[in-house]
Amino acid sequence: MKVWIEVLTPKQALFFEPLYRALRQRGHDALITTRVYREAEQTLKLKKLRFSVVGTHGGGTAFGKLTASAERVTKLANLIHQSRHLGLHSALGYHTLRQMTRHTLGWWQG
Repeated sequence: MKVWIEVLTPKQALFFEPLYRALRQRGHDALITTRVYREAEQTLKLKKLRFSVVGTHGGGTAFGKLTASAERVTKLANLIHQSRHLGLHSALGYHTLRQMTRHTLGWWQG
């Protein structure tokens, strides 16, 4: 089984670590993605979890966050599309609803 885990914060890295390790111990593959965010990347490295960095945070403005998020979704879609032969079975993350709202309604609540 192939599971995609989306990690955006250090807290999420700590939260998903036991699941990642359990999947790997059972012979499953787990893909972790994150964005450019120093603390999240440091936590993933500290825990020795394999991950891919895709996109950025967007900074302190609503417009920057919205455009960075839109660009990141496109990059993630391309990553998953290019990896479709890997047989992705599940996707996990904390902010799925916020991402959907941000893109479908075109505004940011943050």
